[in-house]
Amino acid sequence: MRRITHSIMATSLPPDGPILEVGCGGGAFMSELQLLHPRRSILGIDANPIALDFNKPVHGDVRHIAQADLHNLPFPDSKLSAVVGLDAYDQNGIELASALEESWRVLGTSSVLLVRVSAYEWLWGEHDRAFGTAKRYTKASLEQALQDAKYSVIRMTHANTVMLLPAIIHRLTSRMGWTTVEEQLELPQWLNSFLTVILGLETAWLRRKSLPMGLSLYALAKKTT
Repeated sequence: MRRITHSIMATSLPPDGPILEVGCGGGAFMSELQLLHPRRSILGIDANPIALDFNKPVHGDVRHIAQADLHNLPFPDSKLSAVVGLDAYDQNGIELASALEESWRVLGTSSVLLVRVSAYEWLWGEHDRAFGTAKRYTKASLEQALQDAKYSVIRMTHANTVMLLPAIIHRLTSRMGWTTVEEQLELPQWLNSFLTVILGLETAWLRRKSLPMGLSLYALAKKTT
């Protein structure tokens, strides 16, 4: 999924300046951003101090991390070239309009915002409750929220299409009490390897075209004045 994110982000490269990942967790995506943009400052915030304990910059790394939330970013106005939020804007405690407004504040003119949220409101279930997902979005609802916050939407696409049907089946069987969230996490290695290959094919596809359905929904937008 990180490779897919890089592929979509390449649709509209941000101008020069720092890049911020909100909800950066252990910093895997931040490290990849640093390799791709070695001359930029790579910033990260997360509200969870336990997650930040795993995000330790190495010698020579110019990443910077802080404990903060999406509603109160510790950065001055109009200084960032990009803000990336992967499964962050749809989490418990996040008020989307306020979070988008705060991200708009710290972005410079023509800077970009990349958001990934969970797709399809009707799929919300025990898996989302376990992982802190407060809400799932449709293309229409996410696009409207971005437009209301004065963003110009560049691209919207679904991703993780291969897991959509299995997820629907799991949600239905979970609601009937036939399966549990824990069982979904215990996948055999061969299946993980197969899914990695499939997501690699999605990455190649998404470099040029979008997908009409999938478990995740990406929106790439630009700050407008």
